[in-house]
Amino acid sequence: MSADSSAVRPLPFVLVDDDGGFSVNPEACAVLERVKSRLVVVAVAGLYRTGKSFLLNMLVKGVSGSRQEQPGFAVGGTVNACTKGIWMWGEPIPLDEDTSVLFLDTEGLGSVDREQTHDTRIFALALLLASNFVYNSRGVIDGNAIEDLSLVVNLSKHIQTSSTSKDAAGNADRLHEFFPSFMWVVRDFTLQLLDNGKPISSKQYLENALKPTGGYSDDAVEKDQIRALLSDFFRHRDCVTLVRPVDDEQKLRNLPKVPYEELRDEFRASFEGLQKRLFGKAKPKSMFGKPLNGAMFVNLAGSYVEALNSGKAPVISSAWSRVVQAQCHDALEDAVERYKSELHARVRRYLSPKQYEEDAGFEANGDKQDDELELVDNGQGSSAMFDEHGNLRSVALRPDLE
Repeated sequence: MSADSSAVRPLPFVLVDDDGGFSVNPEACAVLERVKSRLVVVAVAGLYRTGKSFLLNMLVKGVSGSRQEQPGFAVGGTVNACTKGIWMWGEPIPLDEDTSVLFLDTEGLGSVDREQTHDTRIFALALLLASNFVYNSRGVIDGNAIEDLSLVVNLSKHIQTSSTSKDAAGNADRLHEFFPSFMWVVRDFTLQLLDNGKPISSKQYLENALKPTGGYSDDAVEKDQIRALLSDFFRHRDCVTLVRPVDDEQKLRNLPKVPYEELRDEFRASFEGLQKRLFGKAKPKSMFGKPLNGAMFVNLAGSYVEALNSGKAPVISSAWSRVVQAQCHDALEDAVERYKSELHARVRRYLSPKQYEEDAGFEANGDKQDDELELVDNGQGSSAMFDEHGNLRSVALRPDLE
């Protein structure tokens, strides 16, 4: 966290141009690349104009420990979506010594000026980046709410787990291995949590809503398909219901300015329960068992965005190979610098400063640096250091130096 947390503001992370192309914001990348700790990535999605940015601002304040008014994610009152692309909180917030949480706000689904293909691409990208995915909706989880998530039907077309034809055939069956935990937050909930007159948990309420109806009409079959895919893609799922935060209509219209203490007790209790479920045992964003830090997360996002812009489905295994290769390259460069520094320090002990500089070859044109790097990569360039999977090859000295 920065010294003055009130100065932190949201930043655009994934930008969308007029033609629907994506790009990763360099300013956001610079912030994230400084983060050496593991990242818990919480992405909030939902239909536009359902208050997801307000919910996200509350989560940010809750984790940061500040309930004071501060610049947050845009909250508007028009029929147009406020958020375009994907935005991030200005910097990750520490959860403990080696873990920080990054909040992502996604463009609202179903906006009047966007097509479903765009919605699906944003939705897919958020799923690929998140470790915790929060879906925000209003009212109840009924057939209409299920239908609002119809874009899950096309997820397997927009995401591939592997580039090999063998794995691609069973692509949909493996997506759950890479998808985040799924939290459905139902806002302005007015029902009692009962099943046949007996109290149930909000999680059981979700499970009941995902059970197939067994209807035979086209509409029933379509919704049951969505239910089945949600159940299959998100094996780790939960639900929290939130009542209306205030009863006063005037306060409701200016909700972002209402102090936390003036929100309904029932709302605050449920919201604090949501925080505990999200962050009580928060797992960092991981790929193939490896937790990601800021630089790795930036490389992953860049790989996914590049694939989407090419018109192809992002390939998870290929994106991870790119992350591994970048990390290996950075580690190798760091090792070379450490080796040179240690070698120079040891040699300096036995030579006069003048003799040392002459022997070490401190010429202005820096030719000796190039020679040292050539010694490491065998004169073949950095591409020769890695195999096709991004793994570091064995490093050999040039024959004439052995």
